[in-house]
Amino acid sequence: MPVVSSDIPEQMNEELRLLVAAGLYKSKSEALRDAIRDLSDKYHDRIMEVREIRARIDKAMGESKLSDIVDEMREEEMH
Repeated sequence: MPVVSSDIPEQMNEELRLLVAAGLYKSKSEALRDAIRDLSDKYHDRIMEVREIRARIDKAMGESKLSDIVDEMREEEMH
């Protein structure tokens, strides 16, 4: 499973801790995964549109896939 780290405000960290302390989640990671699932469900149609657009562009570009180019650019930005 990939590891994703992010800085969050102290108040959000405390709220995550309280969700775990209340027994609603086993861990802060579980609560975050649930929140991401909710976002994914909320924006499902938009995500599918982006996937379709990327697939069309990839097909049109042949071997030079836009998704590879975008991934490389993101990777460069992170370093």
